[in-house]
Amino acid sequence: MRSRRLIVLFALVAALTVAARPLTGSAQTADAAARTGEIAGTVVDQKTGLATGRATVVLTSGTRRIASTTTDANGRYAFGSTPAGIYSIEISAEGFGTSRSDDIVVTAGETIRLSSAIAAQATGAQNPRVIGSVTANSGGNGLQQTTVIS
Repeated sequence: MRSRRLIVLFALVAALTVAARPLTGSAQTADAAARTGEIAGTVVDQKTGLATGRATVVLTSGTRRIASTTTDANGRYAFGSTPAGIYSIEISAEGFGTSRSDDIVVTAGETIRLSSAIAAQATGAQNPRVIGSVTANSGGNGLQQTTVIS
């Protein structure tokens, strides 16, 4: 009888030890995925609708910066494994203004898809400076192209 109790006690302790072990490998990954979502988006030029590559996208929660990334050549970006919560995204690119989206709700297991447009900035140049010109002749017709940078 005593040996039977010891066997049952040993089996119970073994079962509790296995249950209390931390998650590893794919079980840990599945647990993290169950608590996170993803934000994926595209950034385009407001006027032309063309993709804006190399735009900086910053993910924040309240006043805390969570992550940042850069859009690819097709204007796409993604923040994978984002914990469920409420976020803001700020987008900026050279030659463009800044765009901000607030109250983005990320739910576990879901992908939030965003499309953002940013407007080109006015240069404000009043006295542009010519830095070069190219002239090509074709059959007696003079063609001229001038590049102006302010």
